[in-house]
Amino acid sequence: MSMNFRHRFEIAFLQLLLTGMTVVVTSPVDSLQHCCDYGRSWAKDKDNCNSIQLLQNNTIDWACSKMQERCCMEQISEALCQAGKVAANNSTSCVSISHPGCPKGPFEMCCECCKLGKKSREHGLPCQSPQGLGPDCASTFVSCCLDKTVSGVQNEWDEWTFIGNDTELCTKDIDECKTDGSTLCPGSQKCLNTAGSYYCQPICVLGYIADRVRGCVDQDECLTHKHTCSPEEYCVNTIGSFRCERENFVCVGGLQLAEENKCVDIDECKTGTHRCGIGKRCQNTHGSYHCLTDDLLCQLGFYLSDTGSCDDIDECVQYSGRLCAHLCKNTYGSYSCSCTQGFKLSLDKHHCDDINECTLFGERQCLYECVNTLGSYRCRCPPGYDRSLDGRLCNDIDECAMQSHNCSTYQTCLNVGGGFRCLSLSCPVNYKAIQSREGKISSSLLRCIQQGCDPADIYCEVDSVKDISHTTLTLASQPTLKAPLEVMYVRVPRVSTPHLPSLDVVFRIVEGNDRAIFDIINTREANFLAGKLRIRQAVQGPYATRLKVVLDFYRAGNLTHRNVIYIHVFVSSYAF
Repeated sequence: MSMNFRHRFEIAFLQLLLTGMTVVVTSPVDSLQHCCDYGRSWAKDKDNCNSIQLLQNNTIDWACSKMQERCCMEQISEALCQAGKVAANNSTSCVSISHPGCPKGPFEMCCECCKLGKKSREHGLPCQSPQGLGPDCASTFVSCCLDKTVSGVQNEWDEWTFIGNDTELCTKDIDECKTDGSTLCPGSQKCLNTAGSYYCQPICVLGYIADRVRGCVDQDECLTHKHTCSPEEYCVNTIGSFRCERENFVCVGGLQLAEENKCVDIDECKTGTHRCGIGKRCQNTHGSYHCLTDDLLCQLGFYLSDTGSCDDIDECVQYSGRLCAHLCKNTYGSYSCSCTQGFKLSLDKHHCDDINECTLFGERQCLYECVNTLGSYRCRCPPGYDRSLDGRLCNDIDECAMQSHNCSTYQTCLNVGGGFRCLSLSCPVNYKAIQSREGKISSSLLRCIQQGCDPADIYCEVDSVKDISHTTLTLASQPTLKAPLEVMYVRVPRVSTPHLPSLDVVFRIVEGNDRAIFDIINTREANFLAGKLRIRQAVQGPYATRLKVVLDFYRAGNLTHRNVIYIHVFVSSYAF
């Protein structure tokens, strides 16, 4: 599991669990949003983030302090970015301006990226940000290229995406394809949204597929098994199409095809097919013959010249294309054959046999499967993967990002190794989903909290589960495992008050672990109680399960409430 995913999961759950685990609240300052709003207000009033005062009577001092500081810095950063856009629109210098307690970067970045977008529009180029600019610069590039009015700073929070560590902020993506899709891409291309930008995907004709970097590129029908060649034929890819060929055994001049597809010599002297004139004697050679004189016999590989000397015969020139299958090199009194790359010289020295690189080099050639071809080889990837640029590695195809899945609008598309899964997430009875500001439920992480019970529902009244969350975990196969492997890290802050003892949390796996593949370790840190989810034995995909992890909260030895995390686990068929 990558550290990026691990950090994102920790921060997401910090945000989710803080609001659901505090039992006693002593003031209206009961959420991180209040702390953030206060930090932004401080930036507007003081124009800096130095010595920002902590809100009084809050129950989350450490988190509130960090959130105040982060939101204050973000407010000033947004203001500097807006100033940079204004400078770009006014055609003034992008020289960085100083601001107390804040880096110079936002002003320079937004000013320069805005000017780049304006230049792109002036030269008639499409308003599509080049790859590698980054989401903030790409968004500024597109907005200035489209000549959008520079407006005030928006105070919006992302629905669910947390990146980096607990000092980084959320980033809000704009779907340019929904707002300006008809003008961003020409009629022969369709607009696809990406995080912080978009790109135009060409609509390709038969035999070609869309490539995000190179446009319409040739589709390898042989590699994707979309050809119509018979089992007796082999497929040869061509630009925009393919052709079917059969293996033909062709013998070069002076040789003839015998049994078992072997080329044997023709004795032109015995068959009378030589062209030695009167006074010349025929002497057979492998693949050819020599005409010798009776009065002066030159050694094999030499001929009698007009001056009476025996001169070397350049067999490669005299019998061009008849002696060697590939390359011929003349030597003094003879010649030698060699083969082009991918072939080796056979035992008869006039024929070239294909080298099977897959057998010769084994698994070192390809990540998944090696397929031998005439004079070379190619690597093949399993379904759901594309070959890398070097042709040897396999890269997973993200069907969710490419919109090539078949999940409904009410389902969440999850990319897994070699394919995708459609998840249907919903809250049970007597629970409601936490919603975003726009009123939409997050599609990648669903959290449900208990709401008021019907007086007649006695089971609801005694239910100790207050919070239910869903998340996902995708893993590669682990055919061998020497030691337990940590794959997920769940942290809960240790919140306490002067009048009540601190909460204790016990993490347990109660469902979905029938094969005992996973376990969870309870650990303690300075400010957190943590549960480490581990793989404790080898697992070969495809394998899927849904782990139900229960978090029991105790105060002074008494159970106060319980939270549930459903982890949807998917293990791919391969170790990559």
